[in-house]
Amino acid sequence: MAAVFRGQDFMKFNPHTDKHIVVKYHYVENPRHDRAGIHPCPVNEFERQIVFLKKNFKITSVPEVFRAARAKSSEKMCALTFDDGLKDNYLNVAPLLKKHGLTATFFPITKTWEGFLPATHRIHLLLSLESAGNLTDLFNSFLRSSFPKLSDSFFVPKNKRMTQRRKIYDDVITANFKETMNLVPRTVRDSFLGALLFDMKVDEKGWARELFMSPREIKGLRDYGHSIGSHGHYHDAFDMLDEQSILADIRVSKKLLEETTQVPVDIFAYPQSSPRDEIGHLLAEEQIAYALTTEKQQVAGNVNHFHIPRYDTNDIRDFLNNPKTR
Repeated sequence: MAAVFRGQDFMKFNPHTDKHIVVKYHYVENPRHDRAGIHPCPVNEFERQIVFLKKNFKITSVPEVFRAARAKSSEKMCALTFDDGLKDNYLNVAPLLKKHGLTATFFPITKTWEGFLPATHRIHLLLSLESAGNLTDLFNSFLRSSFPKLSDSFFVPKNKRMTQRRKIYDDVITANFKETMNLVPRTVRDSFLGALLFDMKVDEKGWARELFMSPREIKGLRDYGHSIGSHGHYHDAFDMLDEQSILADIRVSKKLLEETTQVPVDIFAYPQSSPRDEIGHLLAEEQIAYALTTEKQQVAGNVNHFHIPRYDTNDIRDFLNNPKTR
């Protein structure tokens, strides 16, 4: 039985029983020693997955998968999605999609076009430069010295996983450090991350240019036939924002994407997999028709159009690597 998004368990990908699915990717590049904090889907593995998915499903758009699921269609369908607007998606993913005659949906973080490095990617960078254990010690010490009133509430433990909602592929210490960066007040988080990166003499704008697609590249994907959706402007977790901040974030991102692509944007992927049940009216107000989570299951016939689940690349990998499931 499938668990709800906020539960502990998730359905496993099974192409023998799943009929309508959406699959989520982030980084698609070969692992690099200087990016140890990033855990990408290697390029050959990505091609193996899309070849398999194409063989077993009709590769199509998110709206078509949703409509097929609602209609209980017998035709098996899959939509491919790519979060964050990463440069490797343009360099590695787009050519392979073209090679195999496929299209997908890409969800850029629009603030990155200004040289902004979101907190998630600042953390990836720091984890490439320092161990999760040391970063946790540094953060706990930072709280005690700079924000003592918050030190008990946001102390990062090393011995027990804080949540199963996010970061389920990370080890306990890494997952807890990342999760705390979601939970701690934004000003505290940004102060800590900024101070560390400054001390390490990191060029954040340079990293942003290296990691993320430009508006020109995003437009090129749309002109080819791919879909472009919003992933927010700042990539902050919505379950940590008030409604006014959420609306502003959606509105700015949508406006920038529509100015860039000259096409209406009506699909949204929640930043950091943080949907809120009560913000459907905000999405509707901005003419968003579909919103995607990271709940790991197929798209069921009764799915809410603002809570469309997605499998992860690792789910596809695990199925392909398990001889018992083949």
